[in-house]
Amino acid sequence: MLLSKNRKLAFVIIFFIVSSILGVARLVDAHAYSASFGDLTIDGQNLTLTFSIDELSVIESTGSDSNNDGRLTQVEVDSSQSSITEWMSRNLYIEVGGNIQRAEVGTMTVEQRKDMQVVSVTFSYLLSEDTKEITLIDKFYFDSKDKATYTQFLKVEKNGEISEHLLKGDDRSLTLDVTSENAASTSSSWITFFVLGMEHILTGYDHLLFLLVLLLFKQPFKDYVKIVTAFTIAHSITLTLGYLDVITLSSKLVESAIALSIVYVAVENIIRKEVKHRSLLTFVFGLIHGLGFAGLLSEMEIPKNHLVASLLSFNVGIEVVQIALVALVLPILHFMQKSKHYQKGIKVVSVLMVLVGLYWVIERILG
Repeated sequence: MLLSKNRKLAFVIIFFIVSSILGVARLVDAHAYSASFGDLTIDGQNLTLTFSIDELSVIESTGSDSNNDGRLTQVEVDSSQSSITEWMSRNLYIEVGGNIQRAEVGTMTVEQRKDMQVVSVTFSYLLSEDTKEITLIDKFYFDSKDKATYTQFLKVEKNGEISEHLLKGDDRSLTLDVTSENAASTSSSWITFFVLGMEHILTGYDHLLFLLVLLLFKQPFKDYVKIVTAFTIAHSITLTLGYLDVITLSSKLVESAIALSIVYVAVENIIRKEVKHRSLLTFVFGLIHGLGFAGLLSEMEIPKNHLVASLLSFNVGIEVVQIALVALVLPILHFMQKSKHYQKGIKVVSVLMVLVGLYWVIERILG
């Protein structure tokens, strides 16, 4: 009797986890992932910061979309330049000794960055000769519910040396020594990309649901290993090829296909009594998911001298979370599989996944 109650509890827990993921995923889709890109060049006392941010963030924060079509034109940006500049300057600035530095604002333009349209502007600063350190501070969405979905990818260049930095969450300030030969060490880049990989899959609810729906069906342990290995190899291949532009597909097509992969596997769970060759299926769909992983990186310009290390670190970050997820879920599933009601439980959860997968397909095709 106690064992039966424990199994029921396990079903409740897994159902709660799935429902929570679906609910959070729905909320995340209400506001697209906010991304900005900074390119800071240090040349003696001269600083140049080229900053780009997604148009949705600009529209929501400045009301610059005069015709309410969800897109920005150059005419709309020109007419709202003062309000956009004020919004940017209030949330992104450089300090020296605790004092905000005055910037000269350059031309503001609407640009296409891969599959993302952004608003870009250049800020120029002239430092005093005794300046030793500067601090760049990013406050976009800092006191907003959208803080968790905002990230700035910052590239710093000095004397031909480049380093990348990830500004997100509560830690969005970067202090740099402008007197040294190098403004920042590139040795921290692998950590930046490792963390980025972990965070990307943790907030990639479609990738997580795909893994979960694959694992639901009762299989020998060696088949679980094959599934995880196939997914790892497949998305590693296309992640690299996608970033290098060897394979180029629209993000709308890729994201819709990722959602369809969830639907397909969930339907298999519903209609099949047993599954075979799921590792092969996982490899095929893993190739598509890899292009989804590459979508975020493709917006960045990773220096060639540590491209391999950056891509590898990003991929390792993904794998760490993936392995942790599998290690957490498999024991729970193994315990639940002893119940005679397990197959019914699979069907219920899979139906939920079909519904959310179809919702994502429709939203991504029409979005």
